[in-house]
Amino acid sequence: MPHRNIRRRKRGVPLICLVITIAILIAGLWPFNFLPKNEVTWLTGRNGIYFGPLGIAYSTDSIYGAHGAILPGRPVSIELVVQQAGKIDAPFSRILTLYEGEKNLEFFTLAQWKSHLILRASSEGKDLRIGSPELGVKNVFLKNIPMFLTITSNNGITKIYADGRMIIEHNNFPILPGDSSSSGKFVLGNSSTGKSPWTGNLLFLTAYDRELPAEEIIKHFHDWIEHGAPTWLPGKTPPILYLFDERTGSISRNHRGEHLDISIPPTFHLLQKTVLRLPWEEEYFHRSFIRDVVINILGFLPFGFFFAMWLRNGDGLPSKSDLLRVATLGGGISLFIELLQISLPTRTSSLSDIICNLFGTILGVLLFRWIIPFLGIEKRTK
Repeated sequence: MPHRNIRRRKRGVPLICLVITIAILIAGLWPFNFLPKNEVTWLTGRNGIYFGPLGIAYSTDSIYGAHGAILPGRPVSIELVVQQAGKIDAPFSRILTLYEGEKNLEFFTLAQWKSHLILRASSEGKDLRIGSPELGVKNVFLKNIPMFLTITSNNGITKIYADGRMIIEHNNFPILPGDSSSSGKFVLGNSSTGKSPWTGNLLFLTAYDRELPAEEIIKHFHDWIEHGAPTWLPGKTPPILYLFDERTGSISRNHRGEHLDISIPPTFHLLQKTVLRLPWEEEYFHRSFIRDVVINILGFLPFGFFFAMWLRNGDGLPSKSDLLRVATLGGGISLFIELLQISLPTRTSSLSDIICNLFGTILGVLLFRWIIPFLGIEKRTK
């Protein structure tokens, strides 16, 4: 009778392993949506567009560069009106980014973290990373309150204004590369990879190839309050102006030219796909990263435990070769999931996930080695 129970138990282990594998595949690829709807909509009854968690829009051509409206080496000013519409969950929620498609890099971004404004830039034209130069201003954003923001930069002197009032100035913070070969298009409401969503309304956006003086900035703010948009003197009009007054369709046109329109794709289309994001590119100290680490380790612990029970050689303790086989199988399944996630806009392909999954698999094998004597299934030898 004991031998019959052991045989039944052995027959049940492969089924358990199959169920665990299917569960891991479902969890890793859920919700299986390769073409999710783009959550960018026109506001009702007023100008502007709303960005949801899966929202992104971008300019059809390069805004910055030798053939753009803003030339390298020139002063630059950006004005925009934003309204936070929901809770910001991402550790770094990007409102506006400059992205160079040919080199697959981002060299400027205006973002929100909690209620704080963050400006991160690389004047050398390198891709933005954690640790890139940044300016931060606390408590700029208030939920459901529109904020008129202005950023100016000239000869490395960068200033940020909120509702016409200067809130920070830095004398050695150039925000755009001076290299004439640099170029970049606007990405709105997200990063080019789609992993830094900002939730809110964008009501107005314009950019200048000159530094706006303080008196003009305060005038533009009062014009916007009274008329919904600034007014300009002859010769002072911006080369880029988006009023978001179409209220329908997939294009917000540049009111100062026949190109550089903003495209709102029907699906959540990413400009840059992440392929196994490297561990040092992660936002380590955000609670979502810590949560993902714990889930990725614990999710593969049962995999290592039951596959070690199934694939061990004989009825004794799993050997080093058994550990290697199970770890290779767990790492292979994890790699398979992460490579499929490249085509899933709602998921992130990350090398950190593979490392955590592999660690969880090994922990599962070691747990089985530790607990096997208590289960009474270790082979007894005289």
